[in-house]
Amino acid sequence: MRKKWLTAVFISALLGIVIASISAGEYFHVRKNGFEEASFCSINEVVNCDIINASSYSEMAGVPVAAWGILFYIIIGCYAFFVRSSKQQRFEALSFASALSFIGLLWTVRMAYASVFTLHAVCITCAAQYALNLFIFIALLAGGSLSIKGRIALARSKKMLPHLLTAGIIFGIGYVFSLSAAKGATPELSAFDIKEVVNAHFRQSLYDIKPQDLAKAPIWGNKDAKVTIAEFSDFQCPFCRVAAFNVRPFLHEFRDKVKFAYLNYPLDNSCNQYMQGPMHQNACLAAKAAVCANEKEKFWEYHDDIFKNQQKLSRELLMDLAGKHGIDKEWMGKCMDSDETLARVKEDIEVAHHIYLSGTPSIFINQRLLRAWRSPEALRNIVREEIKRAK
Repeated sequence: MRKKWLTAVFISALLGIVIASISAGEYFHVRKNGFEEASFCSINEVVNCDIINASSYSEMAGVPVAAWGILFYIIIGCYAFFVRSSKQQRFEALSFASALSFIGLLWTVRMAYASVFTLHAVCITCAAQYALNLFIFIALLAGGSLSIKGRIALARSKKMLPHLLTAGIIFGIGYVFSLSAAKGATPELSAFDIKEVVNAHFRQSLYDIKPQDLAKAPIWGNKDAKVTIAEFSDFQCPFCRVAAFNVRPFLHEFRDKVKFAYLNYPLDNSCNQYMQGPMHQNACLAAKAAVCANEKEKFWEYHDDIFKNQQKLSRELLMDLAGKHGIDKEWMGKCMDSDETLARVKEDIEVAHHIYLSGTPSIFINQRLLRAWRSPEALRNIVREEIKRAK
């Protein structure tokens, strides 16, 4: 046995536990708070751990993938320490650890592929674990004198049963604790409840939202997608703020298959003639500013910043946000005051009035009202079924 390689595996496993624990923390942060507060490793749309942690790829069997990673590193670390410390040639133990690290490497390939080609984002902590998994696999191969063929033969023999049992117990106990922690931190609907929510969604009547109603709306995703999500929102509405950071951000894995449109429905009688009073006195102003930001192709980042600063909305703030995103303030002021911008906001209001919209946020998927938008898993299951039916 080459002890220096086994020492390196042990140290790598300890490092993996730390990084996987950070990833688990990021996962729970996203599930609790959505995208309102970005994690330390969410730098932009490409380098973004939050996008990964908001996707279905971040969990397996109801617990974060990071929790499985912690258990994986614990087992690998224990085996590396055991083999290195033993005075005997522990070929069976080393072969088992090598086999487990190979499975970890396969999982790494799967996750890396999903990250790059499905989610179009890279997670720093995930990438660090991918690198560790590759190193651990190579180091375990280098850490023993037994040939690869010999290790495969051992891995397929009955001598692996005690090791499989040991790993199974560790994974089993870890899973129970992880599942309990996951349910306690982020209560979710059961599989049965989600199925009922999906069935109820498709029993609804369709709302008369036409493609031309969305022609001028800001679009996120694939503008030619067969699944259309239309969100009617008010920048000063507290629940709209929750929706802003808990609906679209959880749909990155479907970005190539859905069209997400934002429509203004400010609860403010300064531009909404269907409101009896000035419920949200800066909502129309914010809606007009967002329309202007869309003209400069800065809508979604501007949208996020308005909601983040919802409690202190003012014309001055909206102008400052424009400058932050590279929009000329003088141009922004003229755009916000123009009749054309006001007319554009009123077009959205008329679409909402046509379907008898009474409150915000109101979100529709292929003309059906989305009632379960607070549940990421229910949301994703509805979108999957809509995609399936749209083919």
